[in-house]
Amino acid sequence: MGIKTKISILVLLSALGVALFTGIVANAEQHEQTPAPVVTSSKIELVGVDICFECHDAEHTLSFHYPDTIMEIEEFKGIRRRICVDCHGPTGTDPDSPMTPDSKITWVEEEGHFRLSSDVPHGIHLNKVESGAMACETCHLIKDGDPTQLGSELANPVPGEGQILVCQMCHLPSDPGNYISVHIFSGHQVCSTCHTGEIKDIHKRATGKLGRTS
Repeated sequence: MGIKTKISILVLLSALGVALFTGIVANAEQHEQTPAPVVTSSKIELVGVDICFECHDAEHTLSFHYPDTIMEIEEFKGIRRRICVDCHGPTGTDPDSPMTPDSKITWVEEEGHFRLSSDVPHGIHLNKVESGAMACETCHLIKDGDPTQLGSELANPVPGEGQILVCQMCHLPSDPGNYISVHIFSGHQVCSTCHTGEIKDIHKRATGKLGRTS
């Protein structure tokens, strides 16, 4: 083998070595910039609502989260009803336990809404009245059914047209009773505040199909 041939082979090998080294370095840098995901737990924690809206269309979800629609869905599925006063009661709040006895909640067919025993809304709002955050006239001196305006005559508040609960008058007037508007947008809660449990269990309860491990 001639001198020129040996030199050519050495130059070629050197070039290949440089290219290989450059590739290794570049690959290492790429891995440093994009580290592999680390799985630390088999459980997924809902820190916010973004993870839910990756699959659930936000606009569609918002459109049906009203007390009457949710009640119809729960009745169709044969699960416990959860209107406002089922989760919120005079003794506190719990999405998994009835907080207001059925004896204090009456459906009035001819009026198309629920009628509550007076001690239910009074008990729920008692702490706010005692702290001065609310007053009797907040609910009983409203003008023409508008909770944002004070009237001049005492009256018992009643649900507005198309509403099934008096709660919807104030929570929230701009989007009456919408659970997402009330709890997430206004109350700074998350989806798992109402949809309790792990993601697998939530979807298994909702569909009867998803969330199976085998």
